[in-house]
Amino acid sequence: MDTVLQTDTQTALLATDVWCFTARYGTAELCLHHVLLVAQLVKSCTAECHQSVHLGLLLKRLVFLMTPDHQMELVRSFPPSEVENLPVWRHVLLRAFSQDARPSVEADIVGLAQKALTDWQNGGYKLGQVDKVVRATSVCTGDVILTSRCSLLTSRWWPVVLTSSYQT
Repeated sequence: MDTVLQTDTQTALLATDVWCFTARYGTAELCLHHVLLVAQLVKSCTAECHQSVHLGLLLKRLVFLMTPDHQMELVRSFPPSEVENLPVWRHVLLRAFSQDARPSVEADIVGLAQKALTDWQNGGYKLGQVDKVVRATSVCTGDVILTSRCSLLTSRWWPVVLTSSYQT
């Protein structure tokens, strides 16, 4: 783990490769355990730093190696419908999920973005609440599927935002 978290990117990438190789050729339960551990570490990182980026890359790669049942376990352990789990889902690509898991994860993330935008609108478009909107919609930027869904969602809001008066 120390090697994945170090500042030297090349060494951290090599450590990530070794970790993924171990997870791939170990048991499915070992892979699940590693994913849940790394997801918890990603969730506990408070700021964008090299450790968060390296852990996020490891998480992104490990999810591709999970069985569909274990992917559902990840969804149950870190529900994408809860704001505090957004740091985890920012690093996970939807295409890594099975056809069974993908629609519910996508709906939860888009629903959370929709709720943040609705709450902001109902609160009078206060600038102090923009960070909540940015946090909820930032998950959409890392995944092609989510980007297209959230783009449609936010495109309906921008005309309203541009013509509204802001409160602090």
